[in-house]
Amino acid sequence: VTALIAVLRNTVKHQTALDAGMQAMLRAEIIRSYYHYSERGWITLHGLEAVELAYQAYHDLGGNGTVTKLMGDMRDLPVQDHAQEET
Repeated sequence: VTALIAVLRNTVKHQTALDAGMQAMLRAEIIRSYYHYSERGWITLHGLEAVELAYQAYHDLGGNGTVTKLMGDMRDLPVQDHAQEET
């Protein structure tokens, strides 16, 4: 029983570390996307969809705060497709 408890604790510790790492990576990607799209002044539909998916996963892992504000700002950007990119 003691060995099983040790394995369970190790598994929980490992999963917690994986969750925290994934949350940090998602946060970094959302922030990187924010600076990219806000500097450009517009976002593609695919870019918005990708960042929304990343945000949902980030939020599901317990993330919130500053990233929520950045998401609101990105949602407010004009959506343009690649054809409009060159105009």
